Amino acid sequence: MDKEAFEEKSKELKEITKSSELNMKISADDPFTKLIGYNGSLKTQVKLCKSAAL
Repeated sequence: MDKEAFEEKSKELKEITKSSELNMKISADDPFTKLIGYNGSLKTQVKLCKSAAL
């Protein structure tokens, strides 16, 4: 593997790591993420619940 390819893959891995760390932090802060349908069928209801709680 040449240096340029290695650096490109390394940069991609760092971006993925940052993204997954952010998702983990959001998940830890938001108890609604554990609900089945959080991003799908219950998305509207979850937004309403969050609004009501705030």
